[in-house]
Amino acid sequence: MKEAPKKDKQELIHLSYNMSGKMENILSLSTNNNYNERCACFKNVSGSICEKGFAEKTVEHYPGLNANTKANLEILRSRLLTDAELQALAIEIVAALDKNGTRQFRLESFGDIANVTHARNYIRLCSAIARIDCSVLVAWWTKSPNYVVSAFNLEDEETRFWFKSVCNLILSSLFIGVPFPEKARKKIESALGMEVLVFTVEAVKPDDKRVNCGARSCLNCKRWPNA
Repeated sequence: MKEAPKKDKQELIHLSYNMSGKMENILSLSTNNNYNERCACFKNVSGSICEKGFAEKTVEHYPGLNANTKANLEILRSRLLTDAELQALAIEIVAALDKNGTRQFRLESFGDIANVTHARNYIRLCSAIARIDCSVLVAWWTKSPNYVVSAFNLEDEETRFWFKSVCNLILSSLFIGVPFPEKARKKIESALGMEVLVFTVEAVKPDDKRVNCGARSCLNCKRWPNA
């Protein structure tokens, strides 16, 4: 994924460019699961996908990625970004997608939202992106939908409208082969007034250590929402 033109770059939040493997050609904004308290709890849950440490191993393998995602986490969970900061970040994202001829942008490839403030920043960012280019598809993966719902309820109607126009919220199931509960998913849909999807990591075969998302191309995978 080529970076946005220099004139469109901002310096506050680090985007993940030039990722390889299954994330090749995907532009992403991520935080670091190693410094997220909820992620730390999930890692101690037996049988959870977090226990496997896939994202943890990735960020630790690349020092720059590790530092940048940690810095993102500290900013995004500590305060709301200003309108000017959100606008600058949205401009960089749209410019990078335009440069590469893609429309897909991912929130959280290596971590998750840490609190309601973090979630509000993402909702407001989606809204800012939509106001620039509503053809962009934002896929937001999370295991903490309670933060999303609480954040959504704090935003005004206009922000909610634009957020829903570009964002696909994907509930990432905690356990391998066990989908997020359907009753809970519908409750979240009702609270947000939008479709909410579920992604569940599955073993390729029973008792197989491989998983269905382990070596795929995220961009080309049929499980990418509405692509």
